[in-house]
Amino acid sequence: MPKKTASKTPEAVPAAKKTAARKASLKKATPSRATVKKPARQPATKKGARGKSARAQAPSFEREINSFVLDIESLSKALDPTMSAMVESLNKSSDAMSSFIEKKRVRRAKEDGSEVFRIKPADLPQFERRMKAMTSASLAVKNIPELFLCSLVHKYDAYLGRLLRVAFAVRPGILSASQKNLTYSDLAKFSSLSDARESLIAKALQGFVWAGMG
Repeated sequence: MPKKTASKTPEAVPAAKKTAARKASLKKATPSRATVKKPARQPATKKGARGKSARAQAPSFEREINSFVLDIESLSKALDPTMSAMVESLNKSSDAMSSFIEKKRVRRAKEDGSEVFRIKPADLPQFERRMKAMTSASLAVKNIPELFLCSLVHKYDAYLGRLLRVAFAVRPGILSASQKNLTYSDLAKFSSLSDARESLIAKALQGFVWAGMG
């Protein structure tokens, strides 16, 4: 007898195909953890940042001059309010001393060309405290311009050093002609050629400073 072949109903065939297709699509959409790979992180390119940093650190006479001008302007703007505040403090301490002398009836006298105050022993601590405040304010009014002048000289000295560094960077031949040498023992102390170059620049700057002072 001939073998009977099992035949599927026409309705079952499309349903089976749809189920298989759905499983295949779900399997592609949700890969297993073992097959999931994180995208490789591309190394950040530092070319642009390096270029900006190089431009920012490039030696420039204009930048050093502008920086020094700003330093001078800042000192000039700070001097007037500082002096005004200290003069006001001196005036207040002087007024306080004057009112204290009138209130306590302190007597003044001249001995050996100097002013002498005759005061009661009980009032002496207050008198000394007011005198100290007035003397301190007076010294501040005297010293502040000198401090600002010293700061200006320091800024100018640093400004000249920066200008010379720019000159050495722009014209390396100037450093070669400075006749500053390093011995082998000196070179052994440096970890790189740039450190040795910085030492030569420092010696050259010192020579220029002493020559200017002479």
